Amino acid sequence: MKPHIKKNLKSRAVNSYFNGKSVNYLCEKYQVKKSAIYQWIKDSKDEIKEATFEASIENKQLVTSLVLNGASIKEVCLKYNIKQSTLYHWVSRNNSENINIPITARKQKLKDINRLEESIAILKSTSITRNMDILEKVKLIKLLSSNHSLSLLFELFSMNRSTFYNYSKINISSHIERDIMLKQLIKETYLRHRKRIGALKIKQDLFLQGHLVSIKKVYQLMQELEIRKITPKKNQYIGLSKRGNIKMPNHLKQNFNQKAPNLVWVSDITEIKIKQNPVYLCVIMDLFSRKIIAHQVSRKNNTRLTTMTLNHAIINQKTKPNMFHSDRGVQYTSFIFKKLLQKLEITQSFSAPGYPYDNAAMESFFAAYKRETVKKMVPFKIIQDYIKMVNEYILYYNNYRYHKSLGLITPNDKEKSYCLN
Repeated sequence: MKPHIKKNLKSRAVNSYFNGKSVNYLCEKYQVKKSAIYQWIKDSKDEIKEATFEASIENKQLVTSLVLNGASIKEVCLKYNIKQSTLYHWVSRNNSENINIPITARKQKLKDINRLEESIAILKSTSITRNMDILEKVKLIKLLSSNHSLSLLFELFSMNRSTFYNYSKINISSHIERDIMLKQLIKETYLRHRKRIGALKIKQDLFLQGHLVSIKKVYQLMQELEIRKITPKKNQYIGLSKRGNIKMPNHLKQNFNQKAPNLVWVSDITEIKIKQNPVYLCVIMDLFSRKIIAHQVSRKNNTRLTTMTLNHAIINQKTKPNMFHSDRGVQYTSFIFKKLLQKLEITQSFSAPGYPYDNAAMESFFAAYKRETVKKMVPFKIIQDYIKMVNEYILYYNNYRYHKSLGLITPNDKEKSYCLN
C-alpha cells in the first residue's frame, strides 16, 4: 500500500470510527487488522484530546447507554477520551439508579417484615424463656418445624444447627414432654384471662381441661415461664365503730353464704378519675352466686345513680330481693332511696360506720376489679373507654373468673348448678 493511500485510508477509518462505526465494521470495509485500526486511533490521540469531552448529564447518559447496549468500555474510552475508571463509575452509578434496584430492595424489605411478623407470631404462641432447657427447645422446634423454617427457629431459640441435631437423637422422657405441654397450657390460660389470675386459678382451669396438677407444680412452671404470681395487697382498715344504729340496723350481720339466689343483694360505689374529673361506678351483686347483676357509670355520685342501678337489677333478674345491704353513703340513706325500697317491700341493711368488713363481698369485688383492670391500664381519656372496659370486665367476672368462696367456680356456674338441683 502506497504511503499517501495509507494516510488517506487511515484518516477515513479514524473519521468513520469517530462518527460511530465499530472497529469490526472498519476491519471488514478496509480489509485491515484490528491492531492496525487501534494503532491509527492511538496515533490520533493528540487530535482527539483537542476535542474535549464535556461531562454533561446528556453526554454521560450517551456514553453509558453505549456501554449498556454492548459497546466495549475500551472503545468508548478511546472514542470520547475518557478514563476507564471514570466510565466504570458512571455505568455503576447508572445501574444503582435503575428502577430494578428499588424493586429488589422493596422485595427484600417486605421479606424482612414477613419474617419479623412470623417471629412475633411464634413468640406469642409458644412459651420461650431464657431459662428453658435445651431438650424443651428441641421439642418445641420439632413441633414448629412443620410450619416454619428451621433457620428462623434456630435464630429465635438461640440454638446452633449442630446442637439441635445432636440433641434430636436423645429420647426425651415422658415427664419432660408433660412439662412442655403443661407450660403451653399455663401460658394460654394466663393470657386468656388477660394476666389476671394466679397459680390457684390456673390449677383449677387445668383441672377443668382434664389435667390434674398440684399447686406446687403450677408455681414451679410459672416461675420457669417467668409469669408473675398475682398477690393482692392487704389493706388495713381502722373501724370507727362496730356498733349498729337503731335507725340503720345491720340485718345481714356478715352472713355472706346465702342458700338461694336473689335473697340478698349487696351494693357499693367506687370512684376513678378521667382527666382529673371523678367518674363513679355503682354495682349490685347477688350474694348467693357473687354475680354482678347490674352496674351503672355516672359523672355524679347521687341518689339517681343508686336508684337507676337498682331498677336495672330488678329488670335483669325479673324479681326483687328480700334484703338490700350497703354502706352508709348518702346515696343509700337518702329519703328517695329509702322510700323506693319501702315501696318494693325490700328490707334495707347497713354496714357499721367505718367498718367495710360488713360488706366484704363488695369490697372484694372492687379490690379485684381495680387490681386486674384499672391499675394495669393506661389512664382513660374519655368516659366511653371506661364504660367499655367495665362492661368487658363484668362479663369476664360473671362467666370466666373462678371464685374461691364458691369452690373455684364462676358465678354463672353457681347459678346454673342451683337451677339444675
